[in-house]
Amino acid sequence: MTTKRGARRGSPRRHRYRRLPQPDEQRPPDGHLTSRQPLSHEETQVTQPLHAEPLTSRQPGTPWSEAMERLGTADAYWLVTTGADARPHMVPVLAVLVDGTLHFATSGRSSKARNLAINPECVIAANAPSIDVVHGRATKVHRNDRLRDVAHAYAQKYDWHVTARDGALHDADGAPTAGPPPYDAYALTPTSAYGFATSEALSSTRWRRHDECDQ
Repeated sequence: MTTKRGARRGSPRRHRYRRLPQPDEQRPPDGHLTSRQPLSHEETQVTQPLHAEPLTSRQPGTPWSEAMERLGTADAYWLVTTGADARPHMVPVLAVLVDGTLHFATSGRSSKARNLAINPECVIAANAPSIDVVHGRATKVHRNDRLRDVAHAYAQKYDWHVTARDGALHDADGAPTAGPPPYDAYALTPTSAYGFATSEALSSTRWRRHDECDQ
């Protein structure tokens, strides 16, 4: 038996449910759902605090958080990398602190970029109070939202205006220390650092990862 509308009596009514975005999805302006690109292990790596050890017994070591703030205010940085021949290569770079992590940029065609592709372990020396040398591992930044934060920091600190797109930084004029555009941005994950006091107000300190302190 059927009703006037032609539907079979007793058959379940079908409901149409509107699909809601899931937590790992976002709705772009065109209205279509797309999944966010999953973060790599390197991109989710957070700069972990290093353990401070005073190099002299007169004063306690400088806390790592304070050292990183001072590192971000340095007016000069030098990056040391090694390539396949293990020869050290040292050049000046422009560096900025974003969310507690030091970032620097360079052309993908530069010697330092080629070296980092072979060996991401590197050293940065800085003209900063209480922290002079940072050993660590450089990881290339791919996410445009993080690149925009780095670009904003460059504009604030150096008045160097770059645009973040397609996983790189772009600038029409170029930069003397970074080479021709586009630029790859790198985040430095520190493994150890050293600071040598030049006044009584500062403390000479070595910083290491907690798992290395007993070695």
